[in-house]
Amino acid sequence: MRIGIIAAGAAGMYCGSCLRDNALSVALQELGHDVTFIPTYTPLRLDEESVEHEPVFLNGIQVYLEDAMAPARRRGGWLRRVVGSSLFLKWISKLAVDNEPSKLGKLTVSMLQGAGGNLRASVDELIEWMENHYELDVVHLSNVLLSGLAPSIKKRLRLPVTCGLTGEDQFLQGLPEPHASEALQLLRENSDFIDRFIAPSRTYGEYMADWIGLDEDRVATVLPGISTRDYEPLQRQRRDGPLTVGFFARIAPEKGVHLLSWAFGVLAREFPELQLRIAGYLSGRSVGYAAAIRRELAAAGLADRVQLLGTLDRQQKIAFLKELDVFAMPSMHPESKALPVIEALAAGVPVVVPDSGSLPELIDSTGGGLLHESRSVEHLTEALRELLYDHDRRHEMGQRGREAVFDRFTARRMAEETAKVYRAVVESFGKASP
Repeated sequence: MRIGIIAAGAAGMYCGSCLRDNALSVALQELGHDVTFIPTYTPLRLDEESVEHEPVFLNGIQVYLEDAMAPARRRGGWLRRVVGSSLFLKWISKLAVDNEPSKLGKLTVSMLQGAGGNLRASVDELIEWMENHYELDVVHLSNVLLSGLAPSIKKRLRLPVTCGLTGEDQFLQGLPEPHASEALQLLRENSDFIDRFIAPSRTYGEYMADWIGLDEDRVATVLPGISTRDYEPLQRQRRDGPLTVGFFARIAPEKGVHLLSWAFGVLAREFPELQLRIAGYLSGRSVGYAAAIRRELAAAGLADRVQLLGTLDRQQKIAFLKELDVFAMPSMHPESKALPVIEALAAGVPVVVPDSGSLPELIDSTGGGLLHESRSVEHLTEALRELLYDHDRRHEMGQRGREAVFDRFTARRMAEETAKVYRAVVESFGKASP
């Protein structure tokens, strides 16, 4: 099949959806499919081989200016040429990105309006490029924030369209009114031009179908997968160093890092050498949050037992996971795909995660860890305590989780199942076309 995947970059951040989309594209190519990977907003920051194509469409700065300066834009195209240049995009992508939904209501609505709103010039540019450069059988939109492209793809390119469901509800529900309601209505309208949605778990697919207003048979479930190549050589051994609990994800309130620090404060009194290691992307708006966590731990006399690291590349991430005894990610918001948890399991590290979103399904499928009551420091502390006291149980769960990831959560398995969805959509579309 000839597959076009339109993905959204996140500037300087390693984005779980970007990593998943790239891993999917690589695996689809290895299966013999012809994949065109089209980035939008910014170039994607990836920690493994990229299949990203140039140019970047709907680049973030250009889109922002087009929306904010729609009348001025119509008087000349010099602004679009400057901010659309490759050099400018590469420079701006190194800067921190503010994705706070409370500030992006109007722009999100414009994105969902597609060619019917202020961003018509950018949308037309992408559609015309696809029309002139690619011969495709199906187009996949990586998330519903790109669904404003679906009407143009369907009407002008006459191609079937699929769309990922990857956790965008948290962002959309965080928009201010009236933009939140407008965005949801536009998403529902755009869904009429999407042939199939693909969710990373049954629970999340059912939730999004209900929220958007979709028949559940329009949502396929394809479990997320990762490239396991660099995890294959890892063999878990009994560690000689102090017990270590780790967190690796975006360092932000919604990921519950403060809950983990509070639990660590309790457990540190029971385990005199216990260490806490925290790593991940830290946005500008979360700097104060991380500083507050540092101050609380220092006030408790635990500063020398905690490492608060920043963004890690792929090899640094794997080295980080190797040094953990337990991985915890106590997210405040239900997780849709939880790739960091899958990566921890691939490294043979048992996990402690909330009983919300897709995580109960993941733990049930892998047997690689324990669930705790969402948002409860007490239950998080108790689950961590259980594993910290029992080396054999940690090893057994870690090994079981690792085997499950290599069996059911690989990029290749994800690509095989996704290709089946694409094939069914293409065949159905061909029968329905005149």
